[in-house]
Amino acid sequence: MNVLVVTNNPAAGEKLEKLGFRVELTEGSAKQSLLHARDLVINGWHLAADPRGGYNKRYNPCHTVFLCDEACSNMGEDVLVLEKLAQFRDSPYRPDDPHTDLELKDFQTLDTSIALRTTEHLKNYMDESSFKKVRKE
Repeated sequence: MNVLVVTNNPAAGEKLEKLGFRVELTEGSAKQSLLHARDLVINGWHLAADPRGGYNKRYNPCHTVFLCDEACSNMGEDVLVLEKLAQFRDSPYRPDDPHTDLELKDFQTLDTSIALRTTEHLKNYMDESSFKKVRKE
């Protein structure tokens, strides 16, 4: 199983690359990352972990999504989850952008923490040889 991480959080991207994950860093908003992940799902990738975990109903301008190349989920459901999350980004109830540097750093730290916890979750569902394949070749 190959894993691809899509994120707009440079801090999370850097830590995940150091762990050996393949990372696509998107420029801009969390919505752009979510829609990019959706486009990858349409092109054959699958959600490796629920992208709502840790973010559901909580605003964060950073978002990290884990995808895999093995059919472990339904494409239609994956697309709907990502689109619904992207629509939540447009909610009138979310705080306004931009944020102070300190606030953005806090959001990045929270997103990085969620992403690192997700890697632990992925390890639990993959044997050691499979997890090594996640690493860049």
